[in-house]
Amino acid sequence: MRSVVVMCARSSRSPLRRPITRTGSVHRLRPRAQLSTTDAAPPSLIVSTPGHCRREATPPDSAAMSFRRPKGTSMRKRRLHQRAAALTLCSAVSALTCAEATAAPTSSPPPPSAERVTRTTTTDPADTRGPFDIAAVTHRIAVRGRSDVSVALAVRTYDRFRTAELNRHRRNFVIELGTDGERGASRNITVYARRGRLRADLISNATRERIARLSIRRSGPRSFRIRGPRRLTGARRYFVVSRYEDHATAPCGTVGGEPVTCGDHVPERGWLRMDRPAWPLPSERPA
Repeated sequence: MRSVVVMCARSSRSPLRRPITRTGSVHRLRPRAQLSTTDAAPPSLIVSTPGHCRREATPPDSAAMSFRRPKGTSMRKRRLHQRAAALTLCSAVSALTCAEATAAPTSSPPPPSAERVTRTTTTDPADTRGPFDIAAVTHRIAVRGRSDVSVALAVRTYDRFRTAELNRHRRNFVIELGTDGERGASRNITVYARRGRLRADLISNATRERIARLSIRRSGPRSFRIRGPRRLTGARRYFVVSRYEDHATAPCGTVGGEPVTCGDHVPERGWLRMDRPAWPLPSERPA
């Protein structure tokens, strides 16, 4: 139930105002200094009325809900008043809850960033004995942001080969990477097998130490694919070399009476160049 305080002025010329407190049918005047804090109403609940009076209402609280029956009212009217006050309070709370729910902004997940992909494939003729004769080399650049770039390298051969045929020193693939504007390659990716599992190591050409172990998988009986972030697999230019040495295979020529390891080189001369998004930034280049 609401408690109401009516503020009236004596006349339009007099600035002095004193509140009239209504209790039942008895009216009495009190000076403004004697008003308690519970008599004051928040400005948002002031209701304008004609004349020189204004009505200030305070929201119901636990104390206000105790109904004081005026003189001459029956118990039935008292219950009706209490029920009406309860309905008014419920309606006000429901309206406020609905308004807050309607005004609350709905949050939606951000849309996924678009990915720009560039794929470049270079073919090579069948010109090398053995199963490691390279047919094509592909590099794929996926750009999702200035600092979010991935580079994938794929190699495909003419003949099928088994993972177990690869080893670290005599039968492998090497991808030489030029990460800066200097001559030569600053690092390489060596593809080999150990205990029947395919591996790809990123190695520094300066220290011959392994920088990282890259993600690699067979994409078919004649190919494999390496993928990593730009700071690891990115480069300005690169070339691919395959080496295959086996006593059961005819040698690829002799030098000083010694058999030459069969190998392929793509491209035959020079380098394969990548687009600028694949160039590692100075802060991304490993030592």
